[in-house]
Formats: sequence, C-alpha cells, structure tokens
Amino acid sequence: MVKNVPKVKARVFKVPATEVAEKSFQAKIYANMIMLGTLTKISNIVSKSSVERAIKETVPKKTIITNIQALKKGAELSI
Repeated sequence: MVKNVPKVKARVFKVPATEVAEKSFQAKIYANMIMLGTLTKISNIVSKSSVERAIKETVPKKTIITNIQALKKGAELSI
C-alpha cells in the first residue's frame, strides 16, 4: 500500500469521447482515437504527423480515414 502520495500539479480534461464517437462515427470504438487526438494536441509528446503515420501503418485500410478523422476530432475538443 502506498503511504505517502506525492503532490503533483495536474490538469484534468473531461473529454466526452464515447458520446462524440457514437454521434460522429456511429461506433464507440473510435473513442480511443478521439482521446489520442486530445492527448496529442494538449501534450505535444508526439507530433500529429507521427500519429497519423502510425495509424496508416497499423489500422485496417478501410478504417484509416475514419481513424484520422476521429484523431482530428479529438484535437478539436481540446481547444
């Protein structure tokens, strides 16, 4: 059990990813790309182009466009 929890400064972002995925793409599975888009935009840990390249290399071809659209939607939600 952790006895001493360090204090950290953090920001919390509420992202209605599942709702947006259902409304925009009629599938909850795109919520993960929406969250990734939000994380990419707010953190700058990895570039948008790197994530898009990874999507193109890993997801089924028929879902590439929708996954990239969901990624962009997530970035828009972080504004």
